[in-house]
Amino acid sequence: INESPSYHGYDVVDYRSIEKDFGTMEDFKAFLAEAKKNDIKIIMDLVLNHSSSQNPWFIDALNNENSPYKDYYVWDDGFEDKTKASDMGTKPWHTKGDKTYYGIFWNGMPDLNYRNPKLRNEVKDITKFWLDLGVDGFRLDASKYIDLNSEVTQLWWHDFNSYVKSINKDAFIVGENWDTSVNYVAKFIKSMDSSFNFNLRDVILDAARG
Repeated sequence: INESPSYHGYDVVDYRSIEKDFGTMEDFKAFLAEAKKNDIKIIMDLVLNHSSSQNPWFIDALNNENSPYKDYYVWDDGFEDKTKASDMGTKPWHTKGDKTYYGIFWNGMPDLNYRNPKLRNEVKDITKFWLDLGVDGFRLDASKYIDLNSEVTQLWWHDFNSYVKSINKDAFIVGENWDTSVNYVAKFIKSMDSSFNFNLRDVILDAARG
């Protein structure tokens, strides 16, 4: 629901905003207030694996060698196999000008670099902004893809979960951890309250097809 240039909204330009197609921040605050009056909890979609290529962080990182946002993203170090497809079948390396960056979904959504402490702190500040506003939890988009190293991914979400619960112990976190291996998805139970069970969905569909 953050400001985005696309129809789907998963390339975020401003993490502290409401997409104008849905209204204003004042509208959202009024919505939260009415929800609480009716004992309805609000779980917000939060897109933290990547930003939009139109996000000011990325624009500055792309055009300014000394940008403070340079290490917010993942850049080619000269040793990457840029011909290798991701596990989704996408080509994750993209070139703009003289720079090549990683974006597992497409070139309009460069991946964020969670090995950078400044980025992690920035994301925590964004998270606190929405929790303080009254959001009751988060649906974490593409949470499986935070880092190519699954241990780095798990460590980040464990840290994230601890931070969220330090602000609101009852906040609910559900992740989009889509994988064919149930055992891999199960690893996220240590750092999230729940994961979407896409595997069960497929089994139900197969059963319905006979």
